[in-house]
Amino acid sequence: TVMTMEAQFLITRHSRFVEGGYHRHQFIECMYVYQGTCTQYIEDDAHPVVLEQNELCLLNPFVRHRIKAMGEGDILMNILIPVSFIDASFMKMIAENESMVQLFTQSFLKPDQGGTYCVFRAKDHVATRQTIMALITEYYGQAKGYQSAIKGYLTVLMMQLMRIPEERVGKQGTSSSEHQMTKLLGYMEAHLADVSL
Repeated sequence: TVMTMEAQFLITRHSRFVEGGYHRHQFIECMYVYQGTCTQYIEDDAHPVVLEQNELCLLNPFVRHRIKAMGEGDILMNILIPVSFIDASFMKMIAENESMVQLFTQSFLKPDQGGTYCVFRAKDHVATRQTIMALITEYYGQAKGYQSAIKGYLTVLMMQLMRIPEERVGKQGTSSSEHQMTKLLGYMEAHLADVSL
């Protein structure tokens, strides 16, 4: 596995035949079904989330989840995004999508309120698949300038996801997303020289 971009950004193929236990991460996880299906359980076994080909699930670091063992024809790609990817310009870009604002702000502002996740049914969105394929190609090819290309493709991917209505959003916080984003942007602007997410 290639480790790059602050030794945190990672793209891996998920093990198919292993039944995973509940866990959380230190990063934002984007699960993408390249082929077949994937069933995951979020917070408990009572609410399975089934993803089909070309569908995605974004989880912030506080989401407790596990993935059911997959079959021979199932391929799940994990795109692990460091929280440091979130900056003021990124938050302004996604400001129109309340669910995504909540997911990303809670990645480091609201750890006590549990996790947030969004499911995107992108089966018919060819552009989303093309962007993810380009992201994977840049990551494993490591051609000149690949790190900048990865950041660019991640930004494009988030813009594309904003155009797809999310089917399901995880736990809601007590503050409005506008208040959270204002607080976040204020912190970033006040601590521009030494900001660390």
